[in-house]
Amino acid sequence: MLRRIEQVIADHEPQVNAWFDAVWRGHPVPFYTSNDIRNAGFKIAVIDSNLFPAGFNNLCDTVRESAAIVTRDYLRCYCGQPRSVLLLTELQTRNLFYLENVVALKGILENSGVSVLAGTWNLPDERGYIDFTLPSGQLLRLHQICRQQNRLLACGQMVPDLIISNNDFSSGVPPVLDDLAQAIIPSPLLGWHQRLKSDHFHFYKSSVTELAQILDLDPWLFYPITYLYQQVDFQTGDNIEGLASQVD
Repeated sequence: MLRRIEQVIADHEPQVNAWFDAVWRGHPVPFYTSNDIRNAGFKIAVIDSNLFPAGFNNLCDTVRESAAIVTRDYLRCYCGQPRSVLLLTELQTRNLFYLENVVALKGILENSGVSVLAGTWNLPDERGYIDFTLPSGQLLRLHQICRQQNRLLACGQMVPDLIISNNDFSSGVPPVLDDLAQAIIPSPLLGWHQRLKSDHFHFYKSSVTELAQILDLDPWLFYPITYLYQQVDFQTGDNIEGLASQVD
């Protein structure tokens, strides 16, 4: 079945490209995203999307080179061709593989032609930075970020033209990021503190249904069947049985 889907998409390539072009004209293109995909053999569907992706350290050198070219074009098209970037990260002192991701993303950005410093707002070190030696042998310095009026800077180092976040804001947006003069992408308002997967599935289903109509295929081949169940509290375990019953 998947080979048939692939062939149908190939046969409709001009229509598919035109559809994507029309979608991007109406909505800003995200700087980056990652998608979890499940392949059932008879259908294939995205089951999650992340607007603040990690895992760039898993990309091979060839893909990183391509990513740098695409990044350069994106920054020129959407961000006014900035010269300096502050890469806003999470503070993962134990998850060194996340920091390997930061090093890889920083390298992609630098190879696109911008200078980059990585930092966050909650460093425990009074020096204003903290250094990490990673499993790969690479070194990463995270800077404490500061605020001067309505601009962010890596303390004592750089006032960036653009801020790129690799922090998903699951705990909310810190006040230090309020009302900045600099652009920050993706917007902190898209963080997990207020995004719902149920909303994601609603809009995703709507989009792939449009695409399936172009391909003359059943849209069920591209989306998972989901239900919204709100009567459960994962913190207390209340009504887990009800959730299990809904799944059954």
